[in-house]
Amino acid sequence: MRPRPLPVVVAFAVALLGVGPPAAAPAAKAVAARPRAGVARSVTLLTGDKVVLRDGTAGHQGISVGPARRAGGPPPGFLTSRAGGHLHVIPGDVASLVG
Repeated sequence: MRPRPLPVVVAFAVALLGVGPPAAAPAAKAVAARPRAGVARSVTLLTGDKVVLRDGTAGHQGISVGPARRAGGPPPGFLTSRAGGHLHVIPGDVASLVG
């Protein structure tokens, strides 16, 4: 089996977390589908890092990243960004591979 390119796998992982590019669904449905305060969602990235998103009160979100062990040294930093109400988390040691 041919390995998949990293951007495709990262995009898939972000989609599982529910924070990827905006969907075509109406905004009213998106608001209704949001978890209640205190609910946590998580995804394990291809790199083994675990990202946890917790919905809080007043629309605030808590983000935590548990880095996986790396064979060659200390855990990487993580690049996070928000665009259009969506969160993107990219491990720093693979950021140059994500287009």
